[in-house]
This record gives sequence, C-alpha cells and structure tokens, in this order.
Amino acid sequence: MKTLLLLLLIISSILVYAEFTGSIEDRSPEIDLNLTVLDASVVAEADSLALLGDVAVIDKSNEGKYSRPASTGSSLLVVRDPMTGKYGTSDGGIIIRTRESESLSAIAADYGLDLKHEFSALPMGVLMPKNISAAASVLTTLRADSRILSADLDVNFYDARAN
Repeated sequence: MKTLLLLLLIISSILVYAEFTGSIEDRSPEIDLNLTVLDASVVAEADSLALLGDVAVIDKSNEGKYSRPASTGSSLLVVRDPMTGKYGTSDGGIIIRTRESESLSAIAADYGLDLKHEFSALPMGVLMPKNISAAASVLTTLRADSRILSADLDVNFYDARAN
C-alpha cells in the first residue's frame, strides 16, 4: 500500500511539474526503431552506444554481427529521453490513467489491447499492444481519447555509460 501511495505521489508531482514546463508529449521518451539491445557480454565496445544493466544498445545495422539468445532483448523497444539523452527500454506497455467512471477493460477492448495490469486503488493500469512496434501510434491515439487523463510509455531507465 505504501508503494502504491508513493507511486501516486510521484505521478502527481510529475503531472504538476509538467503543467509548468510544457506538455508531457513534448518530453516523452522517443522510441528509436533503428536501435536494439543485446547481451552486453557479446557486443564489441565499438558497437555499443550505451550499457543498460547487462544489455548494450546497438544500431540494428550491426545486429547481424552477433548471435542473439532467444531471451535477450528481443521484445524490447529502445527509447531515449529527449531531455537527458539517457537510453531506456520498454516492453511496449502503456500506463494510462482513466477518468473515475471509465472501464480500463472497455478501453483495452476498444483498441485491441491486452490489459497487463490494473491498479486496485486507482483508475490506472498498463495496456499492451499486440505488436510492440505499434506502441508509439497507439500511445498517440490513447492520448486523444477523452476517457483517458494520461497515457505514457512504460519505460525503464538505467544508469547508462555512454561510449
């Protein structure tokens, strides 16, 4: 419960800050479909743009040089924070906050999305597109829906070491 309260406080603080600094959309992480992540232990340092934990961000044009284990990064999008330049990853999940009376399941059904998680105490949840490469266009569409107060890509940022 404390974690949920802390999450709500953080999200509220971000939204208040955003009101004074411009729209959230202008500062949202940008998906770069030309980049991918691979296990850092197999990637040459010259090809690594950044390290994110135990994976390396590389240009997709260099991907053919390396064998990709089935479980490493194959279903992750690479994103970049336009304000800090930091890289992050996303599984394509979209965190949305709805108006109190709206059904998250109904919204998911309307857009052909899967409901990954629904918060019990808040009108919020995480929706997943069937194809993660469509996350950016789905995000734009969700933001235009009057039933939705906010929609943001679910991104994990790391302490990255840029080469």
